[in-house]
Amino acid sequence: MKKAGSIAIDVVRRVAGGKRLGLDRSFAARFARRLARKQRRNWRENGLRPRGRGYDWARTLVAEELLKRGADSGLIRTTIGELAAAVRCSDRVARLEIARLCRIDGFGRPAEPQNACVLRQASRSGPGGGVVLKVNRDELARRVLGRLKRASLCVRPSGKQLSLPLEEKTVIPAEIQDTIDRIARLAASRRQESAIASSSPPVRPLPADLNSRRNPDPFPHTPKSRNIHQVSSPPASLDRSASRPGVKIATRGPGLTVRPDKAALRTDWLEIAELDRTESETLSEKHRRRLMRHLRLACWNRGLDQVATRRVAGAIGWEAQRLRKASSRKYLIIDGVRWVLASSPAELRGATAHFLGMVKVVRGLSSGSDPHETHPG
Repeated sequence: MKKAGSIAIDVVRRVAGGKRLGLDRSFAARFARRLARKQRRNWRENGLRPRGRGYDWARTLVAEELLKRGADSGLIRTTIGELAAAVRCSDRVARLEIARLCRIDGFGRPAEPQNACVLRQASRSGPGGGVVLKVNRDELARRVLGRLKRASLCVRPSGKQLSLPLEEKTVIPAEIQDTIDRIARLAASRRQESAIASSSPPVRPLPADLNSRRNPDPFPHTPKSRNIHQVSSPPASLDRSASRPGVKIATRGPGLTVRPDKAALRTDWLEIAELDRTESETLSEKHRRRLMRHLRLACWNRGLDQVATRRVAGAIGWEAQRLRKASSRKYLIIDGVRWVLASSPAELRGATAHFLGMVKVVRGLSSGSDPHETHPG
């Protein structure tokens, strides 16, 4: 009963508004946080400036408040509490920012007291005496504008190098200008000639010969015509004469004629591990092809014939196509390789006798290949 009572207290606290309201995952709380975030982003434009208590807000707002108050005489008599209430930050943050403005110039560099943004004057001692500040309007205005437009106004030449004379007009000599004009006229005449030549009807190339030895005709019974019957040219988005840049899949090399042993499998696996380290994707097409080739080599090493090997690879592909994550598909193939290498010949014969039997084995691999993993239910 004590455990049930503590759970009920936690539930009541959560419903009534618990101590971690920032983690409220309801729709209204998410939408309110989104609106507050948008308001904070547009606080200059929409006139609703959230006077935050953080130090980063006070670095801008304290300087703005001092510049506004010292616009008339340049001398400000106030208290830290009053200034902090106007800015809506803590007294400590306002005191730290005033001390910082007394040490820096408009560009944020250390400066002498007479050249700093604010100069603190002597005031009456004791509680309630307040502070007397003399505002350096130019430096403080530069500081405020530098906070608002940091990208354009924070750059100031710090060294002794002179600025370049960019105002001088560049004059091109007459002979060079004549050469430039002559080249421009020649280019215009050549452009006109090429436009006239391109107006003639283009000669379309003959279709590629499909009866080659490497790429046999996929439809041998379809009659061919050497004439191109094209109603309209396809759009540029459908023109796939070459593969996309960056996608390079090697053509099939010379096939293996010797049955791979454990050393050959280990060498191939080390190459696949190196490919896994260098590829940016979790399972690229090149990586998937190498893994499936390694699976077929493992089946050959275990003495399976072509029919059984097709059933193993087909069952793994059948199961992988319903998995969502690329990492799940990758580790399914890896688990299949480990299962083939670790199974006895009797297990391999029994599983590969039928395709659906092999699918059941692969389903077991994909659902839980880790014996220590516990599943609910």
